[in-house]
Amino acid sequence: MPPVDAALATPPLTDLTLAAPGSTTAARILDVLARDNLRRAATTRPAFRESAALRRAAALAVRAAAKSAPDVALRICGEPTQTALLLPATDPRRFSARRRAALLAEHDLQLLVALASAGALAEDVAAAWPTTLGRAPALHLPADAARIALPAGTRRVRVTTDGSVETDTGPARHERARYLPIDGPLLLALVDNNPLAPFRDHPAQPDGRRFGLGDVSAERWQAVMSEAWRLITEHVPGIAGALRRVGRLILPVGADPETHYSASYQETIGAAWMSLHPRTMIVAEALVHELQHSVLLAAMRLDPLLENPPTELHTSPVRPDPRPLRGILLAVHAFQPVAELYRALDERGHPLSRERHWQERWRAIRAKNSDGVETLRRAARPTTAGRDVLDEVLRNDRRDGIGATTTEREAWLDAARAVPD
Repeated sequence: MPPVDAALATPPLTDLTLAAPGSTTAARILDVLARDNLRRAATTRPAFRESAALRRAAALAVRAAAKSAPDVALRICGEPTQTALLLPATDPRRFSARRRAALLAEHDLQLLVALASAGALAEDVAAAWPTTLGRAPALHLPADAARIALPAGTRRVRVTTDGSVETDTGPARHERARYLPIDGPLLLALVDNNPLAPFRDHPAQPDGRRFGLGDVSAERWQAVMSEAWRLITEHVPGIAGALRRVGRLILPVGADPETHYSASYQETIGAAWMSLHPRTMIVAEALVHELQHSVLLAAMRLDPLLENPPTELHTSPVRPDPRPLRGILLAVHAFQPVAELYRALDERGHPLSRERHWQERWRAIRAKNSDGVETLRRAARPTTAGRDVLDEVLRNDRRDGIGATTTEREAWLDAARAVPD
């Protein structure tokens, strides 16, 4: 991952795991990241001469927008549809130089259209599309719920201040309702521009999963996601407030009545790929889990939080493969709020808490959390900023009262392994 500008300070991370109502920690982290994304969009140099004019136009446009409409410019630069292109394009470890140049050109054209659509493009922009890098791409605009498909053979593009897109081969095709509402800024995406395969690092899904709704309608996806989100907002409002700040896109990877899949990545903060499960609580768990990942991954772009090297591997409480300590922290940080949601529903006698396996599942989550915390307690070497995060997860574990003895923790883990996820 390309480093963040060292001049951008990491805010205090004292309530990053179980956010209290009114917490601004997640919002401050995202603000810092958006500023770094904007800086990167404004200053990255083109690697190929063919894309230099487009790169220059996008850089000038976003600099002007940063002065005339800073909130709009920051919002657009923080969209996961933008960072999905910009961050891999500026990371030499990801792709070949030509592939990175193509991603940057796609980012630049999409940035110009997004600024124009938001009324933040100061003047019409005409630029050549570098055909040597590939055909002109489709442009993804979540704020407009749209995707814009450019005609085959496009060589020149004109973006006007009112958001229209003209090409030398005919009009661009606007595809509406490509992003559907779930709640507030959280959208169900029916299109995906992420160049990285979802689930690429998970042992259970070595080849990734196919993007799409599966055999379930978009309306059913919206209804289930909305119901799950409502559980979160009604019963853990502090956590929901933080997740509302970060959550932007839910990207479907099919429906499965037995196993649930979900994933999120540091290049696309605010986006989560997940399958649809018939049980609302499983979907609510996944929403909390993956959006918590976005919060911590955002913080980890500002500060590594742990000094432990990635080659130092430990047994994971939630995955079959050994994980670096960073992965253990990500797991605990994601599942402690899930346990808090279970606690809130149980204390209020919610009907879901009387479902089969409910208590076993809650106990399993708490046991796995405690196991992960014990690994962190024993092995973590936190940075100064990471100390706040580690202290919080240790406090949360003491409150759960699970990690008192090794014997008890092992007994709970044995029981947890027998409970279906």
